[in-house]
Amino acid sequence: MRSYILSIGLLCVVSCKRTDSEKSLVQYPIGDASEWLNGDENFGVRKWKGGKINDSTSTLFTLYNDLNGDGIRDTTEAISYSFSHQTEIHFSCFPSLILNQYVTEMQITDAGDLNNDGKHEILLLLQGSESCWDNLKLFSFADRWVEKYTGMTYQCVEKPMYQFTKLNDKTIQITTIGESRDSIDAVSGDTLEQVLPNQQRVHLINW
Repeated sequence: MRSYILSIGLLCVVSCKRTDSEKSLVQYPIGDASEWLNGDENFGVRKWKGGKINDSTSTLFTLYNDLNGDGIRDTTEAISYSFSHQTEIHFSCFPSLILNQYVTEMQITDAGDLNNDGKHEILLLLQGSESCWDNLKLFSFADRWVEKYTGMTYQCVEKPMYQFTKLNDKTIQITTIGESRDSIDAVSGDTLEQVLPNQQRVHLINW
């Protein structure tokens, strides 16, 4: 495990320092690098005996496109700590993003440069282990990470779970899929959850 951590740390340093002509020489530790672009890899659970806390953690390693416009492909590693209920997402060329929650399954996606500031936004899909509902979060970085959107989307459909539409230079529209409503059973009077999996919901984000 120590060698794994060292290799991750070394890769993050190298990915910030390589030039365009050198970046093809970087040896990534696992898999085909082309498959990780906009990677939607799930966590792989590992038990660590050391570290800052003796805790079970989940780790994710993903290769991205160029997130900060410097011509170098960027990487990220996420570590989720069940004891402290935090998830740390470490980027090669951005400050870390800290979530105050323990995450067992997550997808991290490059959302592209939605506000034309030269830096890409990051989309997190926090997945429910036994549910079709996922929590969708959009983060933008200026001098710090800012959460621009959080909401639920329904994953058990044969269509994209979300879609971005640029309305103008200041406004982005997110369309998510699925809606949950409460209804009353006519016979028993019980409150029932009514799931509308194909219902589209529109949300506006202003920069």
